[in-house]
Amino acid sequence: MASDGFYISRMPFYAALYPRIRQAAFELGYALPIHGSLTKDLDVVAVPWVAEAAPFEDLVRTIVETSGGVVQVMDAQHNDTTHMPHGRMAVTILLSNGGYIDLSVMPRVL
Repeated sequence: MASDGFYISRMPFYAALYPRIRQAAFELGYALPIHGSLTKDLDVVAVPWVAEAAPFEDLVRTIVETSGGVVQVMDAQHNDTTHMPHGRMAVTILLSNGGYIDLSVMPRVL
């Protein structure tokens, strides 16, 4: 860890992982821009891009499988999803190297 608290050594890992999860999201109808620094974690926002974008659960499952991670349980009731402003849903995906993906998903308009 660097003196400022960032995990600089994970940046190449996140940079290598991103194209795979971006492609997986694209195949389900989502754009997946990065909105963080790639230091502590990989912050991405899934934005439904086509009318037939897959449901939230399918997107999360696919990104978990593609990344080789597991979804972190958020609270004592075993909820793994956090509801955020504007209908956004957030999930943390823990990775084998100690890093993680913070995935936010904007809602589909049905």
